[in-house]
Amino acid sequence: MPSCQPDPSLSTKPIDCEQLDISSLLAMLGEIPDPRKAKGAIYSLRYILSTSLVSTMTGAKCLSEIGRWAARIPQPLLARLGAPYDHFLGRYRVPSEKTIRRVLKVIDIAALDARIGCWLFAQTAWGNGE
Repeated sequence: MPSCQPDPSLSTKPIDCEQLDISSLLAMLGEIPDPRKAKGAIYSLRYILSTSLVSTMTGAKCLSEIGRWAARIPQPLLARLGAPYDHFLGRYRVPSEKTIRRVLKVIDIAALDARIGCWLFAQTAWGNGE
Protein backbone atom coordinates (compact mmCIF):
# COMPACT_ATOMS: atom_id res chain seq x y z
CA MET A 1 0.00 0.00 0.00
CA PRO A 2 1.41 3.43 -0.93
CA SER A 3 2.51 5.67 1.89
CA CYS A 4 0.83 8.97 2.69
CA GLN A 5 4.24 10.40 3.53
CA PRO A 6 5.67 12.85 0.97
CA ASP A 7 8.66 11.88 -1.13
CA PRO A 8 11.48 14.13 0.15
CA SER A 9 12.76 14.64 -3.40
CA LEU A 10 9.45 16.17 -4.54
CA SER A 11 8.11 19.63 -3.83
CA THR A 12 5.29 19.64 -1.29
CA LYS A 13 4.28 23.23 -2.02
CA PRO A 14 0.55 23.21 -2.82
CA ILE A 15 -0.61 24.54 -6.19
CA ASP A 16 -3.14 27.39 -6.21
CA CYS A 17 -5.92 25.77 -8.24
CA GLU A 18 -7.81 29.05 -8.60
CA GLN A 19 -5.01 30.22 -10.92
CA LEU A 20 -5.12 27.19 -13.22
CA ASP A 21 -7.07 26.98 -16.47
CA ILE A 22 -9.85 24.71 -15.26
CA SER A 23 -11.55 24.60 -18.68
CA SER A 24 -8.54 22.85 -20.22
CA LEU A 25 -8.43 20.45 -17.27
CA LEU A 26 -12.11 19.55 -17.70
CA ALA A 27 -11.69 19.12 -21.46
CA MET A 28 -8.73 16.79 -20.91
CA LEU A 29 -10.55 14.74 -18.26
CA GLY A 30 -13.66 14.58 -20.46
CA GLU A 31 -11.66 12.55 -23.00
CA ILE A 32 -11.12 9.69 -20.55
CA PRO A 33 -13.64 6.88 -21.17
CA ASP A 34 -15.96 6.06 -18.29
CA PRO A 35 -16.03 2.27 -17.68
CA ARG A 36 -18.92 2.55 -15.21
CA LYS A 37 -22.52 1.77 -16.06
CA ALA A 38 -24.54 4.96 -16.49
CA LYS A 39 -27.36 3.67 -14.29
CA GLY A 40 -27.01 5.00 -10.76
CA ALA A 41 -23.97 7.21 -11.43
CA ILE A 42 -24.49 10.43 -9.47
CA TYR A 43 -21.20 12.05 -10.45
CA SER A 44 -19.63 12.28 -13.88
CA LEU A 45 -16.24 10.67 -14.28
CA ARG A 46 -14.83 14.07 -15.26
CA TYR A 47 -16.07 15.59 -11.99
CA ILE A 48 -14.72 12.78 -9.78
CA LEU A 49 -11.32 12.91 -11.50
CA SER A 50 -11.11 16.70 -11.37
CA THR A 51 -12.07 16.73 -7.70
CA SER A 52 -9.42 14.09 -6.98
CA LEU A 53 -6.81 15.98 -8.98
CA VAL A 54 -7.53 19.31 -7.29
CA SER A 55 -7.38 17.61 -3.90
CA THR A 56 -4.02 16.06 -4.79
CA MET A 57 -2.62 19.33 -6.12
CA THR A 58 -3.62 21.12 -2.92
CA GLY A 59 -1.90 18.66 -0.62
CA ALA A 60 -3.69 15.28 -0.43
CA LYS A 61 -1.24 12.38 -0.63
CA CYS A 62 -3.42 9.26 -0.42
CA LEU A 63 -7.04 8.24 -0.99
CA SER A 64 -8.21 8.97 2.54
CA GLU A 65 -6.72 12.46 2.31
CA ILE A 66 -8.25 12.99 -1.14
CA GLY A 67 -11.69 12.36 0.37
CA ARG A 68 -11.06 14.82 3.21
CA TRP A 69 -9.57 17.50 0.92
CA ALA A 70 -12.40 17.10 -1.59
CA ALA A 71 -14.91 17.85 1.16
CA ARG A 72 -13.08 21.17 1.77
CA ILE A 73 -13.05 22.41 -1.83
CA PRO A 74 -14.85 25.78 -1.87
CA GLN A 75 -18.35 25.75 -3.35
CA PRO A 76 -17.47 28.13 -6.23
CA LEU A 77 -14.66 25.82 -7.35
CA LEU A 78 -16.94 22.77 -7.06
CA ALA A 79 -19.36 24.57 -9.39
CA ARG A 80 -16.54 25.22 -11.88
CA LEU A 81 -15.55 21.55 -11.73
CA GLY A 82 -19.08 20.46 -12.65
CA ALA A 83 -20.45 19.34 -9.30
CA PRO A 84 -24.12 18.39 -9.16
CA TYR A 85 -26.15 20.87 -7.11
CA ASP A 86 -28.22 19.51 -4.22
CA HIS A 87 -31.31 21.72 -4.06
CA PHE A 88 -32.39 20.17 -0.75
CA LEU A 89 -29.10 21.02 1.01
CA GLY A 90 -28.50 24.20 -1.00
CA ARG A 91 -24.92 23.32 -1.95
CA TYR A 92 -22.82 21.41 -4.47
CA ARG A 93 -22.22 17.74 -3.76
CA VAL A 94 -18.83 16.15 -3.19
CA PRO A 95 -18.06 12.47 -3.87
CA SER A 96 -17.18 10.40 -0.84
CA GLU A 97 -13.80 8.75 -0.39
CA LYS A 98 -15.48 5.42 -1.13
CA THR A 99 -16.83 6.71 -4.45
CA ILE A 100 -13.45 8.16 -5.41
CA ARG A 101 -11.72 4.91 -4.47
CA ARG A 102 -14.16 2.79 -6.53
CA VAL A 103 -13.74 4.99 -9.60
CA LEU A 104 -9.95 5.07 -9.40
CA LYS A 105 -9.92 1.25 -9.25
CA VAL A 106 -11.75 0.81 -12.57
CA ILE A 107 -10.19 3.46 -14.81
CA ASP A 108 -7.00 3.20 -16.84
CA ILE A 109 -4.61 4.90 -14.40
CA ALA A 110 -1.70 4.88 -16.86
CA ALA A 111 -3.77 6.79 -19.43
CA LEU A 112 -4.97 9.20 -16.76
CA ASP A 113 -1.42 9.74 -15.52
CA ALA A 114 -0.18 10.47 -19.05
CA ARG A 115 -2.99 12.96 -19.72
CA ILE A 116 -2.52 14.74 -16.39
CA GLY A 117 1.24 14.91 -16.97
CA CYS A 118 0.70 16.54 -20.36
CA TRP A 119 -1.82 18.98 -18.90
CA LEU A 120 0.49 19.93 -16.01
CA PHE A 121 3.37 20.40 -18.46
CA ALA A 122 1.19 22.69 -20.57
CA GLN A 123 0.29 24.70 -17.44
CA THR A 124 3.96 25.03 -16.52
CA ALA A 125 4.98 26.00 -20.06
CA TRP A 126 2.14 28.53 -20.22
CA GLY A 127 3.16 29.99 -16.84
CA ASN A 128 6.73 30.46 -18.10
CA GLY A 129 5.55 32.30 -21.21
CA GLU A 130 6.33 29.48 -23.63
